Amino acid sequence: MCRCNPNVMVSALKPPEQRDERGIVLRLWNPTAAAAAGRVRLATAPERAEWTDLLEADPQPAAVEPGAPESIPFELGPKQIRTLKLAL
Repeated sequence: MCRCNPNVMVSALKPPEQRDERGIVLRLWNPTAAAAAGRVRLATAPERAEWTDLLEADPQPAAVEPGAPESIPFELGPKQIRTLKLAL
């Protein structure tokens, strides 16, 4: 699912807090002091992909890789946590 710097960890894979929403929430964590990048690769393109805050609020569209809508690139700063909400 995640192809990235080996220092990036998946810290959560869970259903959304809003139980009426379909999909999954993926939380990525960079515990190192250096920036890291990678991509989340899915079997099929999601209906919707959004970056949110830790409370799964304030959604911002996640860019998909051109020509590969099942691939979502990301960057993480040092010690950063990012939450990706996927509607499948």
